[in-house]
Amino acid sequence: MKVSAVKRLNILAEFSLIKIDGELTKPATLLVEKVAAALGIIFEPTIIKRNAKAEAEVEKIKAVTKLEITALEQRALSRMVQQEARKQKNIEEITTAAIKSLPSDAKVEGL
Repeated sequence: MKVSAVKRLNILAEFSLIKIDGELTKPATLLVEKVAAALGIIFEPTIIKRNAKAEAEVEKIKAVTKLEITALEQRALSRMVQQEARKQKNIEEITTAAIKSLPSDAKVEGL
């Protein structure tokens, strides 16, 4: 819900050092609205920059979170690499033993 500048001024007038009795005149109302609009324009770039910085910080946090690997995931990856290394070593040892056991005159067509 948007509160007009006049209503804000009337609300603030209750707490102001200067008491404004009654409603503001049309020129005074227009003056208040123009000043409020000008202040909005003046501070708009600052607000845009502040929001952009906040959004960039959120994106940075999301990116860092995606890149981080939890300790559990690290242990799981380590275990998987160790298992695959054992399997690879076993495959290479079997292949080496099989090559050594081949007769030197073995015919490739017969294999």
